[in-house]
Amino acid sequence: IKWKGGIVLPDGQTETAYWSGSVFPEANASMSPDAIRVYGTWTATHTETGKTIGVKYYSIVSVDDSGQIASASEYFDVNGLAAQIAASEE
Repeated sequence: IKWKGGIVLPDGQTETAYWSGSVFPEANASMSPDAIRVYGTWTATHTETGKTIGVKYYSIVSVDDSGQIASASEYFDVNGLAAQIAASEE
C-alpha cells in the first residue's frame, strides 16, 4: 500500500497534503491550527489480479490543547475500490 499526499487542482498543479483548519461543514469553516485537513491518494496492488487500484482520501484530524489527536474523520470511496477490483476480473 502506498500513500501519495496532495491534491490535484483544476489547473493540473499539485498542492500539499496537509492544511490547517476545516471547510466542512461550510457554516463552521475554520482556519484554526487545531484542525488538520489531509488530502491524498492510496494505491495498492490487488493480490489476486496484480492490478493497481487506488482511492482518493480526505480526513479531518482535531487536536486537543495538549497536542493529542482528539478525533479523526476519514472519507474515501470503498465502493470505488470494489468496482476497480470487479473490473479487473472481467
